[in-house]
Amino acid sequence: MRLPDFIHIGTGKSATTWLFSVLSKHSDIYLTPVKETNFFDLNYHRGIAWYGRFFDEAKNEAVVGEISHRYIHHRAAADRIKSDVGNVKIIVGLREPRDYCISDYLFTKRNGRFSGTLDEWCETGFDWETIAYQTMLEPFLSTFGKDHLCVYRFDDLSANPQNVLNRITDHLAVSRRILSDAEHSPVNTAARPRNVAIANLVNRSSKFVKRRGGQRLVAAIKYNPVVQRLLYRSVIQRPQISSKWSQEIIDYTRPHAKWVDDKLDVELVTSWKLGQ
Repeated sequence: MRLPDFIHIGTGKSATTWLFSVLSKHSDIYLTPVKETNFFDLNYHRGIAWYGRFFDEAKNEAVVGEISHRYIHHRAAADRIKSDVGNVKIIVGLREPRDYCISDYLFTKRNGRFSGTLDEWCETGFDWETIAYQTMLEPFLSTFGKDHLCVYRFDDLSANPQNVLNRITDHLAVSRRILSDAEHSPVNTAARPRNVAIANLVNRSSKFVKRRGGQRLVAAIKYNPVVQRLLYRSVIQRPQISSKWSQEIIDYTRPHAKWVDDKLDVELVTSWKLGQ
């Protein structure tokens, strides 16, 4: 049974759908046929044989891996991965915290799970632990070591996706792959529901099925372009976060970003203008 050589652990909203698409086309890389197996968080009780079946179709690729952006939020995931798979390479994408908050707000509204304003989201809906970078990354750093972690910034990927892809393929020790013109565009852009009740039902049904091992079914429906067009329409203009909540997020994030900079040499504080 072949098991992963690398895992992208998150976070969400860091171009994981785009990365899944481009890495799947690399001749030296095998990715699970579905993004988000959720084995090391939601489906761990199903056992390693269940997980291994996601890699059954791998052939002679140099490396195999998966992308499951929830792992970074699960306290036991690092130990589970090390115990069951070994010293795999870890990939992490981080998004500027204010931008992440807005993206998370739009995603939640898209799925019919929140109907308030952005200010109300910051106050009552937003999970602040999703930008607690030290809390999320410390277990993986202590378990796998700095050399096994590749951390990229979403803003770098947006500005120059080829450079970030090169860093990731270098980290995996496989050949570099040149992106096509079309692959420089985002894949999973912000959207709003055509019908809030239906979007909410679809989202809750997706979670229900994922917790019962139905990742393949969810992926087949979720990434179907016809389904996406029927359920959602594009967001014309992104909302702006207020100065109050912008400062709250900066103050909350700064110590976490400093820790990442000190431990992993990523330069979040400077890049994201989080102050001193």
